[in-house]
Amino acid sequence: MSVKFRFFSRCAEWMGVRDLVMEIGAPRSILAVIEGEARFLPMRGKQLEIRVAVNREWASLSTEVMDGDEVALVPPTSGG
Repeated sequence: MSVKFRFFSRCAEWMGVRDLVMEIGAPRSILAVIEGEARFLPMRGKQLEIRVAVNREWASLSTEVMDGDEVALVPPTSGG
């Protein structure tokens, strides 16, 4: 299963890339991918600081990703 991960702002800084396509085997939650894949080591411990979207719709870390999905990881923003 091929899943595209897109990283924005601080998430891209933590990961050192803006886009990452990876094979994940069976469907898994986004949280399981972050916690179980060595490539996501820079993001571990920061899961509560990010928002996620799957196929351009807001989702939760418990959302399972499927073949062909695009997952965006976005840090919280603030403004005034």
